[in-house]
Amino acid sequence: ATSAREALQQQLQLIQEAFEEECLKSDQMHAKLTSKLKAKTQLLAEKDAELANKNAEVVAAKALLDAAQRTAEAGQKQVDAAHKSAEAAQQSVRDRVEAVRQRERKLQAEIDGLHAEMANMRAELSSSSSALIAAQAEAARADGKAAAEKAALKEAEARHAARVKDLEAQLHHLAVDGGPRSIAAEAELRQQRSLCARLEADLDSRNNTVQKLQHSLYVVRAHWGGLRQLLTRLHVVVQEAEEESKWEEAAQQQLAANVGGGVEGRNWG
Repeated sequence: ATSAREALQQQLQLIQEAFEEECLKSDQMHAKLTSKLKAKTQLLAEKDAELANKNAEVVAAKALLDAAQRTAEAGQKQVDAAHKSAEAAQQSVRDRVEAVRQRERKLQAEIDGLHAEMANMRAELSSSSSALIAAQAEAARADGKAAAEKAALKEAEARHAARVKDLEAQLHHLAVDGGPRSIAAEAELRQQRSLCARLEADLDSRNNTVQKLQHSLYVVRAHWGGLRQLLTRLHVVVQEAEEESKWEEAAQQQLAANVGGGVEGRNWG
């Protein structure tokens, strides 16, 4: 019985030692697990803090993104408004360019009309100059002829006056006889007087012709002077129209250059 009790005690001792050893191992394992748990807890706390920081960064980034989105929307509105303004400006420029082109076409038509009118005036002036030269030559011939006829008429008048005076003297001397000689003298005297009357009428007619030619010459000269003045005015008008057309063309080119530079600058902006 004593041996059995000792054996049992030894077994109990062994069991207790094994239990204590297991408890020690369990405590060591518990300590390790507790240490690991603390490390995990600290790591989780750090992760939570990092996550909180990340969440704060996400919130801040979202706020920045929202602000950037609003800024982008406002910028897009400004860009749309700028595009509309640029389109309106381009349309206005196109309208102005079209108006300038219409004005240029109108001026060109007026210039062409003035050139045609000037050509007609030159032709008329040339014709009038030829008519004036012919009228001057005709007037010179008429003046010479009239002067010669006046001299001839004066000489004929002098001869006829002397002849009439001689016939009147003969008639006076022969009136007493009453013969055929006095009758013939009276007939010759009447004939000479009739010839003088015709010569005087012819002289008056030729004087009237000379006066008409002189008046025609005056009218032609006045018309020729008026044509020269009109031609001078037409030259001035054509020069002014050509200068205005050149000025508008230069202004149109400058306007197109300015518009091209402004649109390019807005596109770059």
